[in-house]
Amino acid sequence: MMDPFQQKYGNVMSSLLILPALVADVLWVARTLVSLVSCALSTKHRQGIVNAGKQSGKGQ
Repeated sequence: MMDPFQQKYGNVMSSLLILPALVADVLWVARTLVSLVSCALSTKHRQGIVNAGKQSGKGQ
């Protein structure tokens, strides 16, 4: 099934109309991955601090 905009305006205009959506999707995925990694790293850092306190006897 062809896109109605492609049928009406042609391939060039359809390509121009899809570019903003494509860029937004790519940026959304990148932003989501960055936030997940930063959350995982901060959680790992906090767990390391908690474990270090338990090993030295200060965590009890």
